Amino acid sequence: MPFIESPLQRAIVGIFAVFLISAGVFVAFGGDTGASETKPIGENASEKYAQIDGVAATVTSEFEGPNTSEQSVMVTKERPGTQQFYQRTVDDSRNETEIYTNGSVMWLYDRDAGEAIRQELPEQMERSSRTRDQLNDIFARINEQRGAAEADDTDDTDRGVSPLPVVSSPQSTTASIETPAANETDYEVTYLGTGTVDERKTHVVRINGTLAAGNGSSLGMTNMTQTLWIDAERYFPLKYHQRWWMNGDRYETRVTYSNVTFDPGFDESTFEFDPPENVTVTEQSFPETTTYDSREALAEAAEMTVPDPDPPSGFEPETFRRLSGAYRSVSISYTNGPSELTVTKMNRTTSSGVSDAERVSVDGRTVQYTEFGSVRIAVWECGGRRYSVTGRNASRSAVLGVTASVDCERATDQARSDNEYAMNATPRS
Repeated sequence: MPFIESPLQRAIVGIFAVFLISAGVFVAFGGDTGASETKPIGENASEKYAQIDGVAATVTSEFEGPNTSEQSVMVTKERPGTQQFYQRTVDDSRNETEIYTNGSVMWLYDRDAGEAIRQELPEQMERSSRTRDQLNDIFARINEQRGAAEADDTDDTDRGVSPLPVVSSPQSTTASIETPAANETDYEVTYLGTGTVDERKTHVVRINGTLAAGNGSSLGMTNMTQTLWIDAERYFPLKYHQRWWMNGDRYETRVTYSNVTFDPGFDESTFEFDPPENVTVTEQSFPETTTYDSREALAEAAEMTVPDPDPPSGFEPETFRRLSGAYRSVSISYTNGPSELTVTKMNRTTSSGVSDAERVSVDGRTVQYTEFGSVRIAVWECGGRRYSVTGRNASRSAVLGVTASVDCERATDQARSDNEYAMNATPRS
C-alpha cells in the first residue's frame, strides 16, 4: 500500500480541523442576543486569553458527513494563539498518530508504521492578535445588544466576518483545504447564557449565517450554525459545535475538551520531534502564494500555462497570483472599481462543483454556475484541470462572458506540472 494511503496521511485534514479550532479561530458577527441582563460580560476576555501560557486536555472530535461518521480522541498540549502544539491520537489505548509543531515545523508521526511527515509552517498561520480581536468583538457585540454597553458610533454591524476554514472529511485528502473569503451576508449571534463543560462555567454563544466561498473556489459553505462554549474565567473555547451545508450535503462537527489543565508549565521540548533512525521521513510543503507584477511574470514562474481571458470593457488587471505546492493554481483578477472578476486554473479536478449548481452551456462546454449573494461563480473542467471564474458585484453575463474567452488546457501543460508535483513530496530516510 503506498504511503499516501496510510492512516497518517489520511489524518492530516482532520488534524487541521482540531488544530485551527483549538487555536481559537472564531467568526465575528452582528445580530440580536435575545438576552435581557444588563451587566457586562467578557470585558477582559482578550486579556485573559492572552495570559494563557498553555493548555493540556483530552479532546474528543466527532464528524458527520454524507455516508460517513467518525470519532477520535486526542491528548493535546498547546499554547493558544501560537503554532506550538502537540497531539497524540488514542484509539482503544493504542497510540496511532502524533503531531508536533514548534512554531515553524510540523511533524506527523505514525509510530506503528515507522513513518513521519515533515512540513514547514507558513508565517501567515500565526493568529494570536487576530484571536484576541475576535474575542473582543464577540463580547463587545453581545454587551451592546444586551444594553450593557454603549454602542460604538463607528462600528459597522454589517461588516464582513473571519470564517472558519472549509475543512474536508477526515476520511479524504483528495480535496483541498480552502479558506473562503469574507461572507456576503449578515451573521446573527445569540447569547444563550451560561453552561458547564468539564465542570467549568462557560458562556454559550450561537452564530448563524450563510457563508459564500470565493477566491476562485467552487466550494460553498451555507446555512451555518455554530455554537461555542467559552470558558468564563480564561476565555478559551472548551466546546465547539457546527452544522453547515457544502456542495449540497450536510456536515456536522463537535469538539469537546475534558480533563483540562491551564498553565501546566510546558518547556520547548514538548513541541519538538527528533525522528528515530529507523523512521522513514517524507518532506511535504504547504501551498505558498506568490504575487507578480504582470501576467508575463506569472507565466514565466508558473508550472502550468496561464489563462489569457478577455474581460469586459472597463476592467483592468489588478493581481496576478500563483499557488504552489501539491495543489497548484494560477489566477488573474480584474477590477473596474466596484466589481471584480477572478479567473483561476487549478492542477486538480476534485471537488469541482456544487451539486445543485445550474448547468450552463458556454461556448460548447458545460459550466456549473452558482450565485451566493453578490458572488457569482462559474466552474468547469478541461484537460485534467479545474477552471473557475468568480465575480464579485459583477453580472451573470460578465462572468459567463469571461468564461467563454478562457482557452482549454494543453496536453503538454499537464505533464509539466505533474512532474513538478512529484518533486514536492520526496521520501528521505
